[in-house]
Amino acid sequence: MPEATSTMAPLRATLPTKVYSLTDLGKKALVSPDCTAMCIGRVKVDKVVRFTEPNGAGGQFVSEVSFIASAVDVPDWVRGPEVQKCYNLRVKMADHAQGRCSLVLANDGWIDSSDIAR
Repeated sequence: MPEATSTMAPLRATLPTKVYSLTDLGKKALVSPDCTAMCIGRVKVDKVVRFTEPNGAGGQFVSEVSFIASAVDVPDWVRGPEVQKCYNLRVKMADHAQGRCSLVLANDGWIDSSDIAR
């Protein structure tokens, strides 16, 4: 049985695209000029609900913490319904949202375990 071969040329097409540029407000929200991550506010802990007694694990003191928190310093453009829906921020930006984290005791105080390598 002979091998199948193809003589089709690669398809070349021009596709319409949209190009977006940041406004001055967008540029101010960039975490740094060389990345696309944006700061859209901070999280403020309203209340610590409970925590485990700090214990030693792997040479570190660790505590599990449950808390209630709210987003603060959120720009108006982030609070818009289109942005909230597009980036699924309704729950993340809700006032008095419940949260949990693991804290590790570092030389400069208690920090989130996800920040220990930074």
